[in-house]
Amino acid sequence: AEGGGGSNFLYRVTAEPVAPRVVIKSTIDHIEGKPATPTEVVLTVERLDGFSEPLQAELVTDPSNPLPPELTLTSSLSEKEGDSSKQIKLTIQSSLALSRPLKVLVKSTANPQMTYPVTFGDENSSNLWLTVAPPK
Repeated sequence: AEGGGGSNFLYRVTAEPVAPRVVIKSTIDHIEGKPATPTEVVLTVERLDGFSEPLQAELVTDPSNPLPPELTLTSSLSEKEGDSSKQIKLTIQSSLALSRPLKVLVKSTANPQMTYPVTFGDENSSNLWLTVAPPK
């Protein structure tokens, strides 16, 4: 088709400033572990438009459904450059048998007030489901 424009056509152009941003996700949304055995989850960190904050993950506690003290999460540091800038490794461990959702939040270590959501699985869930089976 020729003539796709001209003085009889209207155009809308939107210009927005480019701001640094980050997308943090995992391909899995459910993990199964054994009591007192660490389970590792890798989060992919996609840094866009010059985002350069160092990042670390933590569990979010819901006061109406608190996490048991026997459940721990440790997080690697995702530096602003190099191989570690592309991922965060989580190690989750529970000495109790349990099955529950976990909410993980990523914070900037340079500015802890800056937080970033994490999505899990193909459906981009905001929770990671953890199942720790009782010992046999």
